[in-house]
Amino acid sequence: HDRVRFSGLERGTWQVRVLDARGVLVLQSPVHEAQELDVGGLAPGFYTMALQGAQGRTYRVKWVKE
Repeated sequence: HDRVRFSGLERGTWQVRVLDARGVLVLQSPVHEAQELDVGGLAPGFYTMALQGAQGRTYRVKWVKE
């Protein structure tokens, strides 16, 4: 699973930040509400993804990349 698909987000551009288990920023990218993010370059492990919208709304998701 080398892609993360975003759906159900408010319209507009979101800033995505991916942190590894140590809290180190390993990926940062703008995405749109129905776009996919390529995470193929990330090593297997635990990650936290933070999405921040233009209106200031922020979501955080934790996941394991196998």
